[in-house]
Amino acid sequence: MTVVAALVSTAVFFVLQVLPGDPAYVVAGIDADPAAVARVRSEMGLGRPLLQQYLEWTVGVARGDFGESLTQRVPVRQLIAQRLPITLRLAGLAFALVVVGGTALALLAGTSRWARVVVRATEYLTIATPQFWLGLVLLYIFAFRLNLIALFSDGSLRSLLPPALVLSAGSIGIVSRALRAGIEEQRARPHVVAARSYGLSARRVFWIHVVPGAIGPAVAVLGVIGGYLLAGAIVVEEVFGLAGLGRLALTAIAQRDLPLIRGVVFAFGLLFPLLNGLSDLLLQLLDPRQRTAATVDA
Repeated sequence: MTVVAALVSTAVFFVLQVLPGDPAYVVAGIDADPAAVARVRSEMGLGRPLLQQYLEWTVGVARGDFGESLTQRVPVRQLIAQRLPITLRLAGLAFALVVVGGTALALLAGTSRWARVVVRATEYLTIATPQFWLGLVLLYIFAFRLNLIALFSDGSLRSLLPPALVLSAGSIGIVSRALRAGIEEQRARPHVVAARSYGLSARRVFWIHVVPGAIGPAVAVLGVIGGYLLAGAIVVEEVFGLAGLGRLALTAIAQRDLPLIRGVVFAFGLLFPLLNGLSDLLLQLLDPRQRTAATVDA
């Protein structure tokens, strides 16, 4: 994780150097004269060599210090700590909806031929529907027509449910397809065919022999889905007015608040590999073959 943090911090610093605009204008003001802008740039240390700025940034990150927001005049770490819980609650609720919805659709597809057709159509629909459009539709229904949530969400479970539905919609179809493909593959395996030939009931064979083997590919997909949900939270939070980390990132970019942009992007950059690591751990716990492979590699 230390190596990942070092790589993320390096990428964040150098990539953001190419962003257009001058952070000194954020502090001095757009109408400030060149002398005032130059003075602010000197106070911010923007005139120092790039390598020196990078080393200072790296040392600060190691201490958990991301600097101070140029526009809000508070530590970036404090802003991230305030906004991160809302984003994690939103992503966590969306993740739960993905697991439940994707599993339900995949299992429903196995009940009949018509159910399989309906499930496939639902998968394509959820994957193809743009999040921004779906968010506006649900916001109109829940906030304006039904009056069930406020126009700007307060972070409660009820207000988080519509944005979580939007955030999870496309991923539900992806997980359903992965699990359904795994189920179809397992049904053709020799040990499953042999179990049926021994007279075991179809339900028993399905839950004991088919489902456990089909879970692995779906769990592997969930690791990628976790990062996708975090990235999608940026759009969904803006649509529903959620004061989360994603909306903070958009505000920082619009205001050219370089320290805040660095801190938020770094936080997102660490969450992605963390979710992938948790997915690999869960896959090893659920699939004995993965545990055996990990033992052999070690």
